[in-house]
Amino acid sequence: MITSLLKLIYKFENYLIETIPVKQPLNKIIVASIATLSVLMSVIIIGALIERIKRFEYKSLADASGNKLANFIVYRLTFPGTIIHEFSHAMFAFIAGAKVTKIQCFSTKKNTLGYVTYQSRGSKIQQGFQHSITACAPVVSGLILIPIFVSLMLQSNDTMLKILFGYLAVSIVNHMNMSNLDIKQYIKGIPVLFLITFTASYISLLTIK
Repeated sequence: MITSLLKLIYKFENYLIETIPVKQPLNKIIVASIATLSVLMSVIIIGALIERIKRFEYKSLADASGNKLANFIVYRLTFPGTIIHEFSHAMFAFIAGAKVTKIQCFSTKKNTLGYVTYQSRGSKIQQGFQHSITACAPVVSGLILIPIFVSLMLQSNDTMLKILFGYLAVSIVNHMNMSNLDIKQYIKGIPVLFLITFTASYISLLTIK
């Protein structure tokens, strides 16, 4: 799936290279910038959209059947998604250099199942990157895992396995959200993320004649 996504981005960049009426190397710089902004903004759009859908889902169920049932369906029934959500935060924070202090996957607090606490370390630039990459972790991990479970569901000949893989995919989708706080944290490291993504995008463009 990742390979297919990279090929799609590559084709998109190739199309822009042929479309933008600017000579090299300036055209590749422009295309790399467009691709980078598209990737970074897509993370916010996906995370914020799922957050809004989740809130609407909860409100609709709460209005129809009460808060307890809404809480159970939206937050408890899809608990595997919460586990992946929280461990994604923790794993990305650790990889980025932060110190993970606590991982909680089964909280009794209202409208939540878990949370992760961590301490950012290093320079302000490093800390900004740690905040940013940790905040968007559930979206990135979801984009990786969901196609895998959907593919397994479609390929399986066992009905129970189909249901299991489908359930896991839906659970992950339901918890790929980014809260307003997550978005604020994500923005802190945008300069570093832009530089990293731009560099990767520009290097890929060097193979395009």
